[in-house]
Amino acid sequence: MKRLGVEVPFDFRWNILGPYSYELAHYCRYLEADGLLIYSGTYSFDKEKAASYVPSLSREMRIRLTRFFQRMKHICEKNGYDKVQFIECAASLDFLRQNVLNVRAERDSIFSLLERLKPDRTGIFQRIQSEVWNFLVSEGLIE
Repeated sequence: MKRLGVEVPFDFRWNILGPYSYELAHYCRYLEADGLLIYSGTYSFDKEKAASYVPSLSREMRIRLTRFFQRMKHICEKNGYDKVQFIECAASLDFLRQNVLNVRAERDSIFSLLERLKPDRTGIFQRIQSEVWNFLVSEGLIE
């Protein structure tokens, strides 16, 4: 969301699973305690409680985010990809390109670095990384 233009007040750094924010993790614990987020292996949210949270996003930004995640969901469903793995791969590729390597770094250099940093994910990511890259390009996150 931060890369799509949403003001996100959290800093991210590279971690075992890719970009990670300790501040965001702490905030998620607060939202769990407040009853909005429910964690049972994966996160979900209480729809009734969520209705009381007023979004501070512009209509245009809500439309862009909705479109972004709908396109991602469609790609995953069409190709049989796991959405969480797709998001993890996308966040990792984007983070590496923006923060570790030169912004003009070649796609294959970034794929290679990702493979070295996450060897346990190599098999999964090799299957989806080209599609993820193309998705990021189509969304204007990679030129």
